[in-house]
Amino acid sequence: EAALEQMDCSELVCRFLQLACGLDYVPNLTTADFADIAKIGCNEYLQYVVGSKQDTHTDIKPGDIFLWRTESGGGHVGIVKDYSNDVVTIMEAISSSGSREESKYNSGACKGCIRESKYSRLGNALVNHDGWKGYFRPIVKL
Repeated sequence: EAALEQMDCSELVCRFLQLACGLDYVPNLTTADFADIAKIGCNEYLQYVVGSKQDTHTDIKPGDIFLWRTESGGGHVGIVKDYSNDVVTIMEAISSSGSREESKYNSGACKGCIRESKYSRLGNALVNHDGWKGYFRPIVKL
């Protein structure tokens, strides 16, 4: 439990990528690394979903990774669990800085937690967040 309280969003996503991509190690990626992948389109683990930065994008699938990263260096990544009726259900790790809430869907802020959250596709936690970069798809290696 103590380790889970220290896990940040990037580590959670990297542990997911280990399983999703069939790797024998946990990739070491930060939100800055994810932003760099968005610029070049892919790396060995992820393919950037072209057009996902736009507010018209609706091709959101379970297992996709979302990213926002501001110019000042703040950022967040998480894993899509479900998408329906313009609501994106994600798994996310929230660090000590806390979370951005949409009270319509979530029941309160948390710090130092891992949780399932629901956000409007067009809300301030995703596509309308400062620094929104879009979605990535894990590259599954069988």
